[in-house]
Amino acid sequence: MNNIIIDGVVIKINGFVKQQSNKGIMYITDSEVADEQFKDFLRIYDMYSFSGEYFNSMIEDINFHGRFGQLIYSKSEFCYKLRLVFVDSKYDSEDNFFPSFDFQNSVSFINMTKRISEQELIINNLINILNKNNLINDDDVRQLKKFNQEDIKEIRFRMSREVDDLDKYLTSIHDNLTDIEKE
Repeated sequence: MNNIIIDGVVIKINGFVKQQSNKGIMYITDSEVADEQFKDFLRIYDMYSFSGEYFNSMIEDINFHGRFGQLIYSKSEFCYKLRLVFVDSKYDSEDNFFPSFDFQNSVSFINMTKRISEQELIINNLINILNKNNLINDDDVRQLKKFNQEDIKEIRFRMSREVDDLDKYLTSIHDNLTDIEKE
């Protein structure tokens, strides 16, 4: 498997495990995206990571109609390393629907990541203001508490998917492609 191009973004597939069932096919991949395309990749990941939002591509010389599943990534020297799952659209059919509890949709997780995102923005704003003025006043305090929702969304996304070193992380949880093949 080499490269997959989706909406102009090149995803280099370094290896994969194909999991096939009566529900459909999933490709669990170790992939890369170039630094300069990572923001575009995040845009298309956001577009195509929900049931009902699909892209067409070629995987193993077979037409693939599906979406993105799990994403975990880390920054390396010249690219971003990805554990990226491709999910066949058949997985999303009503016949295959089963309710599941996703901790990322729990109230406590949502509230915690929102609060942490807000705090990170406040700290960053404080540092910038203190560097600029070398002191703080009432206007500075108001500025510290001002941020937009897109910044919060970006931080929450990173918190739930970014790791320091993808290879070490996958090894530590016994989730390398060779581990998955053994299952």
